Amino acid sequence: MGTILRLAARNLNRQKKRSILLGGAIAFGVLVITLVNGFAGGFVVNIRSNVSHFFAGHLFILGYEKTASGRLVQLVRDDAALQRILAAAELPAASIARRSELDAALIFAGESVRQRVVGVDWETAEALRERLVLRAGSIEQVLAQRTAVVLNENIAAQLDAAVGDTILVQSQTATGQQNVGEFLLAATTVDAGAFSGISAYAHRSYVNELLDIAPDAYLTLGIMLQDMGAINAEAERLYAALAAELNLVPRFSGEEGFREVRRDLLQTEWEGTRYQLSTMNDFLAGINNVARAVVIIGVVVAFILFLIVAVGITNTFRMVVYERTREIGTMRALGVQRRQARALFLTEAVLLAAGAAVAGLLLAGAGRFLLQSIDWGMDTPFFIFLDNGRLSFPVDPWFLAGYLASVVAVTLLAALFPANRAARQDPAAALRST
Repeated sequence: MGTILRLAARNLNRQKKRSILLGGAIAFGVLVITLVNGFAGGFVVNIRSNVSHFFAGHLFILGYEKTASGRLVQLVRDDAALQRILAAAELPAASIARRSELDAALIFAGESVRQRVVGVDWETAEALRERLVLRAGSIEQVLAQRTAVVLNENIAAQLDAAVGDTILVQSQTATGQQNVGEFLLAATTVDAGAFSGISAYAHRSYVNELLDIAPDAYLTLGIMLQDMGAINAEAERLYAALAAELNLVPRFSGEEGFREVRRDLLQTEWEGTRYQLSTMNDFLAGINNVARAVVIIGVVVAFILFLIVAVGITNTFRMVVYERTREIGTMRALGVQRRQARALFLTEAVLLAAGAAVAGLLLAGAGRFLLQSIDWGMDTPFFIFLDNGRLSFPVDPWFLAGYLASVVAVTLLAALFPANRAARQDPAAALRST
């Protein structure tokens, strides 16, 4: 076997230009699929990470009440039972956040904008504070003012409002009554594209006052896990623990599933509080589908490329067999068996594919390093797709191993027919060839 390896390496070295061209095509395919797969993986991971920090959780527990008039109210008044169940479940949680929110009309200088305002506990919202890139104002000003609000710079521009201005807010209480209040614009955030302007942030205590609910009540309990990969497993475990003691609505997936749950809550009769457990994955299924589409496109492109390369390998090895006919005849005359002659050409193909795959991985590694070294900043419109302002390319090792095995297999299949032809040659006829 060692002799065959040495001969195969020597033969590839004899035709450097040909080997480099074929190997370069294979390496390019490995480069493309590695970067595409890494980009798609980073695309999903970064969006999930950024969204989870904006919404303060991977798992979400909502409470619903129903008024005598049949109005559905999202509200958790007393979470003692929830906290007891969570403590018993021993979830691997990094943090737990209570949030309230209202859909309000913000009015200033004759201008009005509809805006979702989320009530947060600023003192414990470290992750949110780290991800808010302020254009004006400061977190210290937010902490100092009970009625402070943080707006996206585009929303503030639409209102023609600046830091320090008092903004009128019109909203509804939790039970649907009209209410009016005032926000002090304490800071504006840089517009960073998707998700950056969907929410304004204020103190939960003041949002609760506008909702006319108790200071310790809230609308959503967000649970941030230590590992995003455990979302589905921990959600199933938590759902079972909650269902054993509380009145839970069924799990759902996607926006349509969420609407179906609300329709069921409105159309059925029940008393007390019903709870709903949802996960970030339930709402980001579309993101995963986009990532899969990107990977599929990359695989299709690479497959087409390798079909072209396979044809090139077949034609090249046919030419090699023709050029080395006398050499093959000499080897056969000296006692080389047919299987050994076949193994020689297939070994050349394996060495070519393996060397090209390693070169492709090295190029992909260099490309990943260069792209990850670029700091796009926290205020880029593509922030939601980035990891703290930088691209990331996590690669699934099992996917990569399977793809590299496919590369070697395609190369072997492409070289098989010419190798069989070389093995079947008659030594005497090969020696008489010119």
